[in-house]
Amino acid sequence: MLKVNSIRLTLGKFELKDITFSASKNDSIVILGPSGSGKTSLLKTILGIYSPNEGTIVYRGKDITYLPLNKRQIAYVPQKPTLFPHMTVQENLEYALILNHFPKEEREKRINDILEFMGLEEKRNRLPKNLSGGEAHRISIARALILDFPLILLDEPLSGVDRRKAREIIKLLKKAKEVYNKTIIYVTHNIGDATELANKVIILNNGQIERFATPEDIIEDPKSQFIAEFFNFENIFSGTIYHEENLTFFIPENANKKIKIFLSDDLKLKPNQKITITIRPEDIILSPKKMDFTSARNCFEGKVVEIIENLSSNVKVVLDCGIEITSVITRTSKRKLDIKKGKEICAIFKASSVYIID
Repeated sequence: MLKVNSIRLTLGKFELKDITFSASKNDSIVILGPSGSGKTSLLKTILGIYSPNEGTIVYRGKDITYLPLNKRQIAYVPQKPTLFPHMTVQENLEYALILNHFPKEEREKRINDILEFMGLEEKRNRLPKNLSGGEAHRISIARALILDFPLILLDEPLSGVDRRKAREIIKLLKKAKEVYNKTIIYVTHNIGDATELANKVIILNNGQIERFATPEDIIEDPKSQFIAEFFNFENIFSGTIYHEENLTFFIPENANKKIKIFLSDDLKLKPNQKITITIRPEDIILSPKKMDFTSARNCFEGKVVEIIENLSSNVKVVLDCGIEITSVITRTSKRKLDIKKGKEICAIFKASSVYIID
């Protein structure tokens, strides 16, 4: 469907560097990254607004690297809806079809179908000024879906939409991808949108692809400290590798007491090697005492220093074990363990739950 090969784009002092990835039919690729990382610049390069200094873009088997924007047959949804203010919803949708030479009967059918799909049949005669923010965003997306273009690029299309309505639109996008047989490339800063919509994620860092993988792979093993911090991973520690009696362990820096974190022997790490690790809070079990029957090598006694509760069913518990270790447990577990500040408790996790990120 789409192959982006070794793209380099210079925009003043900013540069996209060696951007390479591919999108297959019906993929949902989400582009994530901090502000200024090049997300929108990459989207505009694929769309044809920017021409790269180097590299190629191949779409449906054709090199479109320098093809004019209006000949690419790629739909685009900008950050803010760009509906014609003097046209009704129906007229805005029809205008896109007229530009692409659809006959009148086909235009009417497509408009009726897309308005029904988007749940906006009753809004067809309204002007944009009489639409809510969420409705305007839906019409902007509908205008992209109504065409025969198999690829849709969306540049933070839910910016400014409240989370409840945004989630509804994300669900619609997922359904639309299947119903209308579309491939989606979606720029956002919202990690929740990425994990819900994407089957693949591109993470950009300073104009370069830091990672291109499934959301599950990234969450399971972030691979780099940048990604771990961007995804708000906790339990990130720097320190040194040691070996003892055929066991590999890690001693974190700045601990207020000596602590050994055992690692998987498969990692083949050298003695005195400096590394950074992370442990997912979900992989850390809390127990009132050390568990002799567990296969987990790591068990640390600590004191509860913080309990973080929100509207979800889970609770974050922060322990001082010489280093601060955060675990995520259910509210039921919190109640059964009688978790409260100052309580002594054990944090337990397997060596295989420790990931090296730097």
